[in-house]
Amino acid sequence: MRDVNPERDALARAQGAVVCASPAEVARHADIVITVVVNREQTDEVVFGANGLMDSLEPGGIVMLCSTVGPAYASELAAQLSSRGVHLLDAPISGGPARAASGTMSMMLAGNESALARCEPVLQAMSDKRFIVSHVAGDGSRMKLVNNLMAAINLVGAAEAFALGIKAGLDPRKIYEVMVASSGQSFMGADRMKRVIESDPTVTAASPILTKDVGLALDLSQELHFPATLGSVAHQALLATIGHGAAGPGRCVGDSGLCSPLGHRVRPLMRISPLIGYRELMSRQALMTMFAAVMLALAIPASVLLLMDDRTWRDVAIWAKPLKFMLSTAAFSATTAWFVGLLPKHVQHSLHGQSPGLDGGHHLEL
Repeated sequence: MRDVNPERDALARAQGAVVCASPAEVARHADIVITVVVNREQTDEVVFGANGLMDSLEPGGIVMLCSTVGPAYASELAAQLSSRGVHLLDAPISGGPARAASGTMSMMLAGNESALARCEPVLQAMSDKRFIVSHVAGDGSRMKLVNNLMAAINLVGAAEAFALGIKAGLDPRKIYEVMVASSGQSFMGADRMKRVIESDPTVTAASPILTKDVGLALDLSQELHFPATLGSVAHQALLATIGHGAAGPGRCVGDSGLCSPLGHRVRPLMRISPLIGYRELMSRQALMTMFAAVMLALAIPASVLLLMDDRTWRDVAIWAKPLKFMLSTAAFSATTAWFVGLLPKHVQHSLHGQSPGLDGGHHLEL
């Protein structure tokens, strides 16, 4: 095995694992290699980077992709590996550290039948809930995004209902007891809200990871022209959780951070209702994106009006004169926003769910 964190390498060595210096060395010792990293960029580095898997993996080898990535990327990676005689098993995982340690994770599998058959002993050791989605790489990733979109929606809904009950004066523990025994229960709500009322600081699922996954699900919905309304709200709530300040430098906030324990009571970090508290709901990035986009839209008619000569303007109704000034200001604002790089950066962040927790050097664990 190989991990970029020396502490993880030491833990694995203590459990009897053979620790290698690079992915290439791992591939020299095994013909089935499992990759579990955050995103496509890290996967590419492991597979194709310096001292990567493809430096050593022989034709006929199998790469088991357990990361949550976009389905298009999984398909592209399968084609790249196939051109070198290597198989890809699209095999995203779900369950967190506890279930990973006990071998009880769930796995969503997609790949050719021969690769699935060869990996069966490994899969049995990793998971007791294995679902063969199809034999086409990419379908496993699609299924994982559908699952995580539902998980995020359930989590955000539970956090909002929990906060409403507390605001109404109900005991948080009673809310939890009723929720897990009634129609409002979900795994995400039951698990995360329990840790909230117990003030458990353990991070078992990092908010930036779930935020990234929901962003990928929203990318998929856009490709299919499918309106993922609730998913979009959940994504903004998760972004707000990360940006609220709980994830300071070097820290990793868990997704149960949607609510923050303060003694016996619970303080909601943001409002999630689509009708109340949009200022809390929208991240600063999203608000700036909206402002810049509106300004840019206004700049188009403004540019036309600014080209009119004075005679043409005299022929226009008198109310158009202040309109010319307003649109001129809008054009200047939009131009300024564009040239300082505001719009491109925040549009990119909003569309892809990026956050400092993913690319800012924070250590994330699942």
